[in-house]
Amino acid sequence: MKKTVFLFLSIILALFTQCGEQAPTLRSQATTSLVESDTVSEVVADTLPPKKEKMQGKEEPEVIRLYSQEVNRAGAPLPITSADNMNDEGWIRYLSGGFNPEEDDRFVLIGPPYADATGMYLRRETFEAFQAMYQAARKDGIQLRIISATRNFDRQKAIWEKKWKRYELSHPAPKDRALKILEYSSMPGSSRHHWGTDIDLNDLENSSFENGGRYERVYKWLSEHAHEYGFCQPYTPKGENRPNGYNEEKWHWSFTPLSRVFLQEYQNRVKIEMFRGFQGAESAAEVEIIKHYVLGINRACK
Repeated sequence: MKKTVFLFLSIILALFTQCGEQAPTLRSQATTSLVESDTVSEVVADTLPPKKEKMQGKEEPEVIRLYSQEVNRAGAPLPITSADNMNDEGWIRYLSGGFNPEEDDRFVLIGPPYADATGMYLRRETFEAFQAMYQAARKDGIQLRIISATRNFDRQKAIWEKKWKRYELSHPAPKDRALKILEYSSMPGSSRHHWGTDIDLNDLENSSFENGGRYERVYKWLSEHAHEYGFCQPYTPKGENRPNGYNEEKWHWSFTPLSRVFLQEYQNRVKIEMFRGFQGAESAAEVEIIKHYVLGINRACK
């Protein structure tokens, strides 16, 4: 009888131990599916750890580390965080730059050695990906330096209106003046720099990145490796594949795991009649600012 009871208890204990050992494997499989899935947003709610309180110092929440180390390497759109679950008005305000990044927890302050000045901000996901790219480039003898980052509506308005006045005599017709400015500068409310995903690197002259230029090696490295960290050049040379939009900008790079999401939201939510509050706003419809400029980018970045 004692042998029978002992055998029965041994079987129960073995089954209990086996179940306890299997649980971590199931959790690790769920985490792996988040990294490898083509539709990350479908599984994010089930696989991410519980949301943590905002952390002090340099340590970032676990979910952000997962984004920067795994998801963005594939270039897939990131799951929208709870902070981005905005209503229509909130989305429009964000996409058109109607906020202060200094007061937005989704943004982080950047500075040396990654930038040439202090006071610039980026989405924390963008900055983490850039830090990884910066270190990889540095190992190859390449120095990357951010010279422009997030610009909200008011900052873009100041740039636009300064040029609006500059070209007043040479381009008196509003449409012609807008087209002149739009060769390299965005209309307020339409800039990708509003989103915290786009950066200008090293110099603002294409010639600096071309053969014989100071940053020829920088551009070659970016062309070969930037995609490994989620970055893409949105403004490639205009031609058959990109007939409209801004002129080429070899210095402008976009963090596509976020910017692809924001571009889709922009296309769905922002309307041409919303462009107002700055000089020359009436030309937005004439130049087809959304169709030709917001959407007129390198197909690889869409």
